[in-house]
Amino acid sequence: MIWQDFDLSGVEESYRLQFLADYYNAAVPWNKDVVATYKDGFDSLGEVFDYERGGAGSILTPYWLTDDSVYASTWCYVTGITLYDTQTMLHSLIDHVSIRRMSRVFSGVRPMCWTQCGCAAWPSADWSRRR
Repeated sequence: MIWQDFDLSGVEESYRLQFLADYYNAAVPWNKDVVATYKDGFDSLGEVFDYERGGAGSILTPYWLTDDSVYASTWCYVTGITLYDTQTMLHSLIDHVSIRRMSRVFSGVRPMCWTQCGCAAWPSADWSRRR
């Protein structure tokens, strides 16, 4: 799956179409089923629409995707943040599956001590080289 967040409509259409052609054609020698998602810039004729923290609320054809997080207020780990409770997460999953929706659930990883890796701020352009 190639997940694309937003602003694809800012990319020239010929580049978007060439990207999809290359990706879908590469699936043949890979012997894999592939899919591309979008929030804007494509249509649902060959790609899967991606709602952010929400959805259509009903069964739609074709399938669609929603992004959600285990946190109520952010996509990433923040000191002191609380998780959704189990009942809320399970309810959401059952709702998603029952109306033919695929879900991607983000769980922000708790970072290592940034001071130990020498990072003054994150994200840092050279953080990955310091690991």
